Amino acid sequence: MWPPSQSFEYWSWLHRENPSGYSIVRVAECENEIVAHNAAIPMVMKMGEEYMGYLGVRAVTHPHYRRQGVMKRLSSEIYREIAARGPAVCYAPTEARPMLRIGPYISRGPARRMKDFLLVLNLNRILNRKDLGLLPKLGAVVLRTTHQGKILQPPDQVEIEQISEFDESFDELWNAVSSSLGKRLVVKRSRAYLSWRYSLRPEHKYLSWVARENDLLIGYVTARHFRTEDSHRGIIADIFGFDHRRDAMAALVSKVVQYFEEQDAELVRCQLSDGHPCTRVLADAGFVARPSRQWLVLGVVSPPVGVDQAWLLRRENHMITWGDLMV
Repeated sequence: MWPPSQSFEYWSWLHRENPSGYSIVRVAECENEIVAHNAAIPMVMKMGEEYMGYLGVRAVTHPHYRRQGVMKRLSSEIYREIAARGPAVCYAPTEARPMLRIGPYISRGPARRMKDFLLVLNLNRILNRKDLGLLPKLGAVVLRTTHQGKILQPPDQVEIEQISEFDESFDELWNAVSSSLGKRLVVKRSRAYLSWRYSLRPEHKYLSWVARENDLLIGYVTARHFRTEDSHRGIIADIFGFDHRRDAMAALVSKVVQYFEEQDAELVRCQLSDGHPCTRVLADAGFVARPSRQWLVLGVVSPPVGVDQAWLLRRENHMITWGDLMV
């Protein structure tokens, strides 16, 4: 049931070390074997006000026990627990979509595609490998996505650097930027959350860069290498910063692209929801958007007071990144 590549250390990090609290985990057993698993990870979220959200992960049932109502029962147990804790929004990627079943405790919105942003660094390698999974995604825009080696320069007095840890300036950035987001739905990017999500995550090494102006943090980008036996890609997991500083943010993304080009990656990729303001930043840095195979599904358990549920479920009001979904 549990992928062999994911260790108990990872499981403990994900479900027990989260600064937002312990996960709600439910399993089904038969003859001393786990046959189904479902979990909801607490995430502090903001939509005008802060409240608790939950990320659905690992909603999986053994093939021999599917279509017997097992996952529906596990989901109901999780939602009963969430409802007892108070108003909440649940969200999930494609793999955990079975968790967000319509039931007595939850109202679900329509599934929405995330957006893939691609920038090709080495087209010949992709073509020579005949990557059938990637080529259709690139399609007719492949020439426009090919990086031409141009690096955007930051504005005067803006410095871009790689960092090794998240300090207190990230709390200040969150407070300043989130106050201008209105009622967009976004995971709280506190220093504690970022340190847990990207610095302490076992088995994956994340790299982060920041843009500062006179010691004021303007924004950050967090990324990692994704390597297989015959490919090497850069994945931008998270991007966040002041919307009115697109010039500095685009230069920051360009610096990350330069790093992956120097590391001989064949492309750089990012996924964002439609409502994320950094879609324009990625376009400024040369990325081209394509519909993703990854879907975002939202469900509401007891809507927060004063929140219009229909408004909340609209895709243009979501500010979700790849790193918010794929933990």
